[in-house]
Amino acid sequence: MLSTHTCLGGVAVPPIMRILPQFGARLALAWLLVLLAVGVVQAGVLQWQDIPPIELSRLSSGTTLFGFAAYSRSSEPDLTLDAALETPTWQPLTASTRNQGITADTFRIAFRLVNDTNHDQSLVISHDIANLSTFAVNVIAPDGEDTRTVFRANDPFADRALPYAGPAAEISVPASASRDVVVSFRNDYIIPLHISLHLWSASTFERHIIVNTAFYVFWIACLLMTAVFWTLYGTIMRQLRMVAYAVYMYGLVATYALFSGVGYLVLYPDRPWIAELGFHWSLFLVAAAAFEFARRHLEMAANHPLHNRILIGVALFCLALSVGSLVVLPMSVEAPLSFVAVNGATLYIMTLSWIAWIRDGVSYAKWMVFGWVSVAIGALLSTFGSMLNFPYTTATHTDFVQLAFAATVLESLLLSISLAQWLRGQETARVAAEEAAARDALTGLLNRRGFGRRVDRLAASGNWPGNLWLAAIDIDRFKHINDTHSHAAGDAVLVHLAGILVAGVRAEDTIARFGGEEFVLLFSAHTESTARSVLERTREQFEMKRTSYGTGMIFHTFSAGLVRAADHPGADKAGLVALADQALYAAKRNGRNRVHVFGSESQHGGDGRHAHS
Repeated sequence: MLSTHTCLGGVAVPPIMRILPQFGARLALAWLLVLLAVGVVQAGVLQWQDIPPIELSRLSSGTTLFGFAAYSRSSEPDLTLDAALETPTWQPLTASTRNQGITADTFRIAFRLVNDTNHDQSLVISHDIANLSTFAVNVIAPDGEDTRTVFRANDPFADRALPYAGPAAEISVPASASRDVVVSFRNDYIIPLHISLHLWSASTFERHIIVNTAFYVFWIACLLMTAVFWTLYGTIMRQLRMVAYAVYMYGLVATYALFSGVGYLVLYPDRPWIAELGFHWSLFLVAAAAFEFARRHLEMAANHPLHNRILIGVALFCLALSVGSLVVLPMSVEAPLSFVAVNGATLYIMTLSWIAWIRDGVSYAKWMVFGWVSVAIGALLSTFGSMLNFPYTTATHTDFVQLAFAATVLESLLLSISLAQWLRGQETARVAAEEAAARDALTGLLNRRGFGRRVDRLAASGNWPGNLWLAAIDIDRFKHINDTHSHAAGDAVLVHLAGILVAGVRAEDTIARFGGEEFVLLFSAHTESTARSVLERTREQFEMKRTSYGTGMIFHTFSAGLVRAADHPGADKAGLVALADQALYAAKRNGRNRVHVFGSESQHGGDGRHAHS
């Protein structure tokens, strides 16, 4: 450890000062060999500058150690600190080395703290990956005294020195003194890893705990509320696609609570066995629910049977892996499998959503595309962002994970929009189906069912009976038209009459075809003469405007029975239609091609009015 010093001219040299010249010499030798290999007749010697210590009077909130430390990477986790410091792998810690890829190697970071103030300083060193298997901090005084603090993610939360979701340890530096610090950390199985540590004052770290916890709790709460809403709605509506989507959200909630350590901090601090389960089982659950939701929501069974079978298979496989990871799968196996499952799910579902939107014309699938594109970017960056070191940013793997958190919340909104649009489409289709069921297929007029609903709405609105009149209309000798000109010609006559009726009344009036050649007209008129004139005008137009069919013209007339609704307040709509039919039969008996009002003397066989030949 730093307790072993090399003496140069009687002056003790800290281990950090020993590391850098060794590394510089090796790099200079490698550079010389390259120059010789290409035949360049010159040599260079790369000189390393001393790494500056961190002066505590200049410590800012959450200081990173870039430029103030050296680091080493080793596949041997059990090296003693003395042996580790003797390895030739040490190099300066810079922003360009912060992300180290997907690895299970052990990392060590060494730096010096100088308390240039006249009072003792209490600091905290932290890493933001909550589930590191080991995180150890050695603090060495100039006299060689070594203080070691070890953090283990699965230790009981009550045993932690600090109430923090991730690895953290306290460091004390007396006034006008210095301390050498070596931090070592690793994970027992491969994970995306970065080596950006943060150094805090005690007061700023307390605020950081609050901000960090609030950040994760906010995203988790957003997803949890979405999950609860669609669980309730899907259960009430008996829609399994909504339930599958809710399970997907629950899986994300569990993943983030376990991954971030916030669940251990807030929800189950006395149950370390929950933390020991890890979060990969929930990732498998996320993938399984995502596949099932996409299968149902994108209508794969109807549109793409092969993809439907594939989705069923991978969903069941991921569900089996979720159970297996809780029981038999070792962490070293389930970790890479879970990353493959989640990234594979996002890319596959994104592709299927695009196909459903562009090729199948499923309009609500576009929100699936947007949502899964955002999740795919977040998932890929959170998995492989540990391999990226952008020159203009200090973003670490954890920053990419937080971006994925935000992306899934955005996705939850977009997928909710997709479900809402699907629901609106279902409602539109239902209304259209009801409208189709209430209309006559040939003429487009209301049928008997549609007429009954319209009367019910009038009664509910208080507009019944008012000044309403009901007319029953029947085409004269319609069977003769069918027998003479064909049934297709009869259909043409029915359509022709429907057009005349629609053109002759107001938009708020009701016209229905009751079946065969019989029509019903419900309209408003203040007097009998006005009501009669409406029907007479329509009857005359139908008589004069013959129906063109083939090369000939079809002559036709109709008879009508008319009844005033207010004269029969006790009659329901069926009874009123029956009264209009009685008036219609009287018109037929009195010679056809006429309008007869219910209750007139010709109702009983008189001469009638407005007789026509």
